Amino acid sequence: MTTRRIVIGLLSCLAIIAACGGDDDDEGGGGGVTSTTGTVTGVGGAGQGGGTTTGTASSTGTATGAGTASGTGTASGSGGAGPGGGGGDGGQGAAAMACNEPNPDGAEIVDLVNAYRVANGKPAIPYSPSLSCVAVTHVHDLADNSPDAPAGCNLHSWSDQGSWGACCYTADHAQAQCMWDKPRELTSYTGNGYENAAAGTSTPQAAVTAWQNSPGHNAVMLSEGMWASHPWNAVGAGLYQGHAALWFGEQSDPAR
Repeated sequence: MTTRRIVIGLLSCLAIIAACGGDDDDEGGGGGVTSTTGTVTGVGGAGQGGGTTTGTASSTGTATGAGTASGTGTASGSGGAGPGGGGGDGGQGAAAMACNEPNPDGAEIVDLVNAYRVANGKPAIPYSPSLSCVAVTHVHDLADNSPDAPAGCNLHSWSDQGSWGACCYTADHAQAQCMWDKPRELTSYTGNGYENAAAGTSTPQAAVTAWQNSPGHNAVMLSEGMWASHPWNAVGAGLYQGHAALWFGEQSDPAR
C-alpha cells in the first residue's frame, strides 16, 4: 500500500508544457488541460507565458496547468584529457555524456508516439537529435539533481548544475521562459520546445500510455483540438531512472 501511494504521488507530477503563438483560451495564454487517472497532465496553450487549467487533480495533489515552454539541447560537461585532466562537474558532465551515448529508450518513446499518430491518421514526426538531447539532459538533471524537490517546484524545473538557465518551475508558469529558452541555450535548435515530463514511469510504454490516458497529453501527441494548427516538425525523448521527457518542436531540427 505504501509503495502504491509513492507511485501515484510520483505519477501525479506528470505534466506537459507547451508554447505556441496565438490567442489563449484563458488568462495568460495557455489553453491548459489538467486531467488525471493516476497521472496529472498540463497542456500549455496558445500564447507565451500562460496557462489555464481545466480538469481534475489526482488524490495525491493538485494538478498543475499549462505553461508553454521550449527546450531542446545538450548539456556540455568537459573533462580534461591527459595527465591531470579533471572530469566534467556534477550533473552537467553526466548529462553531456548521456547525450553522446545511444538513446534506445528515447527512440522507443518516439517510435511509440509516431506509431500512435499513424494509427490515428496523423503523419509521423521527424526524430530530432537536438530535442532528444534536451530530453536526456533534463531527465538526468531531474534524477541526479532533483530540481523539483523544493516546495512548489515541479518537473519542469532545472537545477544550477549545468550550462543551462536554472529555475524552479511553479504552477503559475512564472518561469515559462526558462523552458522556452532551453533549445537556444543548449543546441543549434532555435525554435521553442514543448515538454511532456513524467516521474514514476520506468518504461517507454508506461510513459506513452500515461500520456495517452490524459486528454491533454493525447491532444498534443495527436495534434488535435487547439494543437491542430501547430504541426510538429521535430520530436525527441529520454528516459532515465523513472523520469521520462518528450519534447516537441514546430521547427525542423537543423541537426538532422
